[in-house]
Amino acid sequence: MTEFRWAELSDYQNIIEEANHAFDTAHYTGDLEKDTSRESYFPRILPKLYQNPRIAPMHVLAVEDGRICGLVGAFELPYMVHGTEMHVVGIGTVSVRPGYRRKGYMKELMARAIRRAKDEQADYMVLGGRRQRYGHWGFEQAGAMPEYAVHMNNINYVYGEDADFGFRIRKLTAEDTEAVRAERALREAAEVHMIHPENEEFDILCSMGAVPYLIEKDGAFFGTFMYFSSDHKIHDLRLLDKKEAGHVVNDILRAFPEEELNFTHFGPDEQEMTEIFSSLAESCGITPAAMLKILNYERTLRAYLALAADIRTLPDGELKAEFANGERLCLAVADGRAEVRKLAEGEDADLTLGEIEAIDLMFHPHTWLHSFGNQIPAAVRAWFPLPFYENMSDEI
Repeated sequence: MTEFRWAELSDYQNIIEEANHAFDTAHYTGDLEKDTSRESYFPRILPKLYQNPRIAPMHVLAVEDGRICGLVGAFELPYMVHGTEMHVVGIGTVSVRPGYRRKGYMKELMARAIRRAKDEQADYMVLGGRRQRYGHWGFEQAGAMPEYAVHMNNINYVYGEDADFGFRIRKLTAEDTEAVRAERALREAAEVHMIHPENEEFDILCSMGAVPYLIEKDGAFFGTFMYFSSDHKIHDLRLLDKKEAGHVVNDILRAFPEEELNFTHFGPDEQEMTEIFSSLAESCGITPAAMLKILNYERTLRAYLALAADIRTLPDGELKAEFANGERLCLAVADGRAEVRKLAEGEDADLTLGEIEAIDLMFHPHTWLHSFGNQIPAAVRAWFPLPFYENMSDEI
């Protein structure tokens, strides 16, 4: 007999043991005490979650014969988007124990996680995963994240082979309390950021195996970044003075042994940094930020359309749409100001959009490749994709 239920605090260690077994079978020992240690897989790669018992009730479980055999994490992720606090739920640690798969557990667990998010009036949900797999539940790729490849030849040509702008790079530690506090202030100044408890700030910089680094100038704090040695990527570069981004990149590249580093995960509102990287980098690619499922179109579109209007000039226009959950909205821009309102009774929509179609039109990084017919005015098409993004430190 299989029981599906939401976890309690007392399930914490068993949740970690199950997640370790499902995702890291090569290192799973079967020893519950060892596999829930600080060094085990999930506490190591996601310390902000799995070194914190408070997240246990954010999991829905499949339990068979008294043992957890499947789980889905549905994490509360309060976000600030252009000054509006959004209720976001992040899906993660989606797993079924080997030997219990192909029994429909995942469908039931995902359905329950989505149902609770709707019941609790979440604005949208995010996850990272295979596109078609999660498209079944209405998730689709969203956001246009630039990734810049900067080679040593680039900085040698631009700044000279011996250029040194005086920035010193070293690993950030939990003992660097003033620097961690300064990093938190920079992160929270961004147009889009998650609201984290202050005592978890350092742990979020260690997500997914990242090593956080501190940037200093004349012995004082200047910024931070997250470094991933597995693919030579630098994420979440945060600087006191963004005009210095090129000089900082010069000194970072000279501090690391790699001939090329990839920089990604800073938001579309970081226009100064975007311009510098675009002129300095050897190449630039665009990738999605996350998989997105919208539950409240009015609040979600209002926040992100307002952000778009604030960071770039949007042409005047109007789009009236009906969405899969029954919401009927008018999106409008006039004199650079964005508005989202409910359609009045009897007011016709220009088009009807399913869950995936709405994201493909408004948030997908390749929205310009999609055809929505002549129902979409050219001015309105210029609004999209809306500037949805996630910091790497906020990912689940």
